[in-house]
Amino acid sequence: MDVAFERRFARIPMEPDEAILRDFLKRNGMDAALSARVIVFFNWVRQNRNPYARIGHAYFYGVRDEVDSDACGHTSCGSSLKRRSGKIPKEW
Repeated sequence: MDVAFERRFARIPMEPDEAILRDFLKRNGMDAALSARVIVFFNWVRQNRNPYARIGHAYFYGVRDEVDSDACGHTSCGSSLKRRSGKIPKEW
């Protein structure tokens, strides 16, 4: 995006937020044990030294169960992580 185009839009920072993620998972009816694993993964990703490798809570918006979490890990979240940091944790 060029600078002139970028100036035309306000930018509102939205950092990854564990509280919002917890709310998504609770509203989606996710099992507590799986929810805890997703949150551990989310926090692991947030600790990455490369800010572009961090993924936000929105990646998990539609995750309801283990099938969804696997799909997220191998598609949207996984591909972003692999591209940006070169690895995906074994726990995921």
